[in-house]
Amino acid sequence: MAEILANVTQVINNSPQINSLVGGHVAAAEEARRLARLEESQRQERELKSRVLALEESSVTGESDPDGQQRRESRREQRRRRQARAGQPAAGSEAVEPLRPASPYEARPIIDVCV
Repeated sequence: MAEILANVTQVINNSPQINSLVGGHVAAAEEARRLARLEESQRQERELKSRVLALEESSVTGESDPDGQQRRESRREQRRRRQARAGQPAAGSEAVEPLRPASPYEARPIIDVCV
């Protein structure tokens, strides 16, 4: 029985019709995968183009940070308040205080800027 099954298997494996059928099925599956990848690539390209064109055609240009102007104004206001508390004239004011020599032991403010 095992010998008969081995012979039938050998005939099936060596049959050109079976090989072409299996080969055709494999080729069709590979072609379907290739077309699916191509279609997905085209879909992503269309989506990207629509986003880029929407950004290019937008009427809003310049300010990318909508809260930036408000933040800058609040920083200016805070700076004015600090200067007023310290008794320093505000930036752009008419009164100018003469410069005094700084002592080497005088505390100086340290500004740490992180970007």
